Amino acid sequence: MLLLRTDASVNAFIDRAPSRSEQEMLELIQKLNRGIENNESAYWIISQPPSEDLIGTICLWQYEPESCSAEIGFELLPGFQGKGIMQEALQGVLEFAFGVIGLKKIEAYTDRRNEASLRLLRRNGFILVRAFEEQRTYGKGTYTMSVLERINPVLEAEK
Repeated sequence: MLLLRTDASVNAFIDRAPSRSEQEMLELIQKLNRGIENNESAYWIISQPPSEDLIGTICLWQYEPESCSAEIGFELLPGFQGKGIMQEALQGVLEFAFGVIGLKKIEAYTDRRNEASLRLLRRNGFILVRAFEEQRTYGKGTYTMSVLERINPVLEAEK
């Protein structure tokens, strides 16, 4: 996980400080576990069999019980990008989100320069709903965030 969180190309489109130590990773894992235990998030590790080494993650978080929605986030080491791995993971998480837990809507926030993520999201039924400029918390300057959403297909069919 430390490799993923310190990779400059993975962090290029994510406004977060790169992780610096194994201790930070342990604290992050504890925080993620608390979110899972409190039904505030779901977090999956992505590996490529037969290896169990972490090559990426995908999560549902920012649950909004009133609107029955959540945010999705994902990241993948560069050597594994463009091979359909995140496509497969995203499809599985969407099936879980809509079919098992019954979410009505999922939002995705991505830097507009992250063309690969935008393509992946659009290919999976997400549509652009707004964009806004935001000051970076880590690093200098601003960036434009694209917000995409996907409505539960069952709800879409009922329209």
